[in-house]
Amino acid sequence: MTQELRIGDVTFSVETEGSGPPIVFIHGWSMSGRFFQRQLGQFPGHQVIVPDLRGHGRSGKVTHGHTVPQYAADLRAILAELSVRRPVLVGWSMGAMVAYDFLRQFGDDSVEGDDSTFTGAAMLDLDVAVDESLAHHDDRRHTDQVGIGKLRAG
Repeated sequence: MTQELRIGDVTFSVETEGSGPPIVFIHGWSMSGRFFQRQLGQFPGHQVIVPDLRGHGRSGKVTHGHTVPQYAADLRAILAELSVRRPVLVGWSMGAMVAYDFLRQFGDDSVEGDDSTFTGAAMLDLDVAVDESLAHHDDRRHTDQVGIGKLRAG
């Protein structure tokens, strides 16, 4: 189910599916939650949460707040709005940096795990199974998704 959450001056698009202990997938720079589309429905007994970060995907296109610490703060606000506590965070690329900064800002008590074995965050490499249609973008699609301005293809 897709939800739109208004937090401050930004509207966030968040995809959720299932119920149970929450797993949050965090996309990379210039991507969107669509990157993790195949993960929806793959974790029976869990609530899967896939937000679009500010300025990305279907979330509001704003020209401010595009820092990793702000993305982490946004994620915390999104999770609070959804009444989600102690999620497992899974970040890919910049999403891994957001997960790390979430832990830095809000502590590891804010994610699942215990004192002896920390299991609250996963940082993913590019080799994950993704929707192949997202693997190649032209400049217009990047600009449309991110909404910040012209990006150059590398």
